[in-house]
Amino acid sequence: MSRATSFSSMMQQLMQSVGVGLSALIVHLSTVMHGRVSIVAEDVSHGFFAIGLLSALSAIVFYLLPPTAGSELTPGR
Repeated sequence: MSRATSFSSMMQQLMQSVGVGLSALIVHLSTVMHGRVSIVAEDVSHGFFAIGLLSALSAIVFYLLPPTAGSELTPGR
């Protein structure tokens, strides 16, 4: 169990880094595509939208889990 906890924590931190990098890339690309020299709110909104979309897509993974997933972790069963 301790190995799984360590791995899970590491993956969370890694994915947070990937998310920040992806959002920064999208903000940069939006700025470049619009020919701007500095960032405006519209550019940042594209980054937030991308991260929100990725978060929403994770619901698909949880939806595909069987109804009994994790039931062995519930005490008294």
